[in-house]
Amino acid sequence: MQAITGAVSVTFCFCGIILEKFIDYFAAMGRSFLFWRSPPALSDADALSAFCFEQASYVAQTTLYGYLRTRAGLQHFNLFTDSKFTALLKPARSRLVLVCLDDLAIYAAALVPQATKQQRIELASDIFANGPVHLADDLPFD
Repeated sequence: MQAITGAVSVTFCFCGIILEKFIDYFAAMGRSFLFWRSPPALSDADALSAFCFEQASYVAQTTLYGYLRTRAGLQHFNLFTDSKFTALLKPARSRLVLVCLDDLAIYAAALVPQATKQQRIELASDIFANGPVHLADDLPFD
């Protein structure tokens, strides 16, 4: 009786895992059909800072890796598997993220309606100041 109970509990546990993955799979598919829904509005400076950092990271990563893949040509598979090269990519990507964040912070602060010049300068400074916090583990301190 004990062996049957153990087998049943393992079966239920296994079915629960499969059911959970099944639900996650179809939930992701369902969310993709909601493309017309707009994301929530940015309500404060912290949300704007996080949004700017995400966008700067995306631009930096796609630009850097796309450029390197194009320049390397057919050898990019060998290049990206080289441990010395990949160790150098992380700091380069981090520096590029900061450059993109700098531009995006200035642009985002310039678009804020009904703000004075000083408020826009402070907002851009705050947005840029939050960037290195997210990149603290990637930046070399030399």
